[in-house]
Formats: sequence, C-alpha cells, structure tokens
Amino acid sequence: MTGGDETILVVEDEGAVRSLVVRVLESIGYQVLSAPSPIEAKDIISAKGSSIDLILSDVVMPGSSGPTFVAECRDSLPDLRVLFMSGYSDEYFDQLVDSKELLHKPFTPAALAQRIRQELDAER
Repeated sequence: MTGGDETILVVEDEGAVRSLVVRVLESIGYQVLSAPSPIEAKDIISAKGSSIDLILSDVVMPGSSGPTFVAECRDSLPDLRVLFMSGYSDEYFDQLVDSKELLHKPFTPAALAQRIRQELDAER
C-alpha cells in the first residue's frame, strides 16, 4: 500500500469505522486527526486549518451531512481536498457529491490507501 506523510482529517460518526480508518492511514505514514462529528471537525479545522491536506468524511452523519460540512470548510479553505465514504447506493449521492470523490463502504485497506493517494496526487 502506498501512503504518504500528509495530514488527513477523518470525520466518521461510527467509532469502529473511524478507529479502523485511522489505524490503516497511520500504518502507511499519514498524520491523522479524527472527529466523530462535523461540529468537532470544525474545531480541529479552526486549530489546524491549512495543515490539513485532505478530509475523509462520511456522507450521512447525525446533525449534518458530509457535503454540507465540506462546503462550509471550503468557504475558508477553497483548495481543500476531500474524499467521501458511504455505504449507500450511487443514486442517492448523484445530487450530493461528485462520484470521483466517493469511496464505497465496505472498502479494503488497499482501496482506501489507493483512493487517498489518488486524491492527494490529483492536479487542481
């Protein structure tokens, strides 16, 4: 698996999924911050801001959706890279997110690593 040394913020309300994703990303060299909700993630962004290279966010979370949260973040960080993850079907998300920014659950550690690297390496 190809990793890196960038900083990734993982926003996922399911604790087991969040812990697994954090462990996988840390094991391949990434610096990882995590939050169980968009509200807590906003606090991290306020503190860390431009040092965050990518947000990996669930799409459906209590209190806010991943796309709404990311849109608010991009107001102050317009070049922020994002990858959403979800277990829902494609049809549900066609109106919410660009399919290039969506990783379907369940995913393997290798698939996670590959998609993160692709997003970080993509030209803007």
